Amino acid sequence: MAPILIIFSNLGLGGVQKKIVDIVNELSIVQHNLPIYILLRKKGSFDLSREINNRNVDIIYYTDSFKVKTPLFFPFFVLYKIWQLKPCAVLSFLSPFSLPVLLAKLLFFWRKFKIVVSEDYYTSEIIQYLKYSKLNHVGIRVLYPKADVIITQTLSVKKDLIITYNIPKEKIKIIPNWTNLYKAKISDTYKTYDMIYTGRFAKSKQINVLLLGLIMIKKFNKDVKLALIGDGEERENLVEYIKRNNLQKNVEFLGIKYDVENFLKKSKIFAYASQSKAEGFPLAILEAMAMGTPVLTSRFAGAEEIIKDDENGYTYNDLEEFVKKTLLLLNNSSLRNSVASKAKKYVMKYNSTKNIRYYFKYLGIRISN
Repeated sequence: MAPILIIFSNLGLGGVQKKIVDIVNELSIVQHNLPIYILLRKKGSFDLSREINNRNVDIIYYTDSFKVKTPLFFPFFVLYKIWQLKPCAVLSFLSPFSLPVLLAKLLFFWRKFKIVVSEDYYTSEIIQYLKYSKLNHVGIRVLYPKADVIITQTLSVKKDLIITYNIPKEKIKIIPNWTNLYKAKISDTYKTYDMIYTGRFAKSKQINVLLLGLIMIKKFNKDVKLALIGDGEERENLVEYIKRNNLQKNVEFLGIKYDVENFLKKSKIFAYASQSKAEGFPLAILEAMAMGTPVLTSRFAGAEEIIKDDENGYTYNDLEEFVKKTLLLLNNSSLRNSVASKAKKYVMKYNSTKNIRYYFKYLGIRISN
């Protein structure tokens, strides 16, 4: 049986990585004997591979396979593995990992295999953060139309691909993100934290904005508490900032957690402050909505498409608006409960794990169960 290939950077901390784990675990249910290879550029310090329960999965690391470790040779690794493994279908995420796959389709033109590209960020915005951004830009325009299907999470990303890169609209399918937390009941657990953030500690996530807001909120509530779950290159800077502004009693670092749901349900608000317009629709926001933790997020295209103020969450433009809406939610439990209930209903309707099986449809995988 010809295998499926899934290609990305790593299985570390992130929404794409969780999606990969969910996809391969669901495949163990619908196709018991289908071989799956996950090709990764590197290992991460935090590794979700322990969450994979599909016995047919093999993970192949570029850094273990090639003597030359530079990322420049990763596309050749992808080409070689496609040649060697002869897949029936390839699922790749984002342009640095999708363009080599699409190039393989041209080089190995006599082989028939499906290519599904999952574009999980706002493409024209994320590209500026990538190495060789101009090369990626040209590659998307030239090679993305060769994909069998391009999957986006939101209509805004689909429109961006059509307008900016002239991708035929019939190639692009919208599959919203999903979370298995939609099954959980909204908890009336005592709220230990006023606010919580889960995700990477990166500059683009602007956790410093949450801390600035915390300083202002302390004027109204000196005991306000923020929990930070995750890790990343900005951790030391955040620790230093907290010390410098005397926030040690107000901020708690909880590290990386596999059971974020247990902390979301203990929190009054999920706060998100990404500066990047490149966001699609982060899984962390979806998980908070599923757990009945009201979301307060910075505005970006994906958020404005899904989050509606006074209904299933709140968005903000600047620090002043962030503080105003945080205080509104913290001081009004009935409002929080109303928002939580509507957010939960939204996730149950649009973001259940049934969405995973649309990936299988476009990959040409027959569902046997």
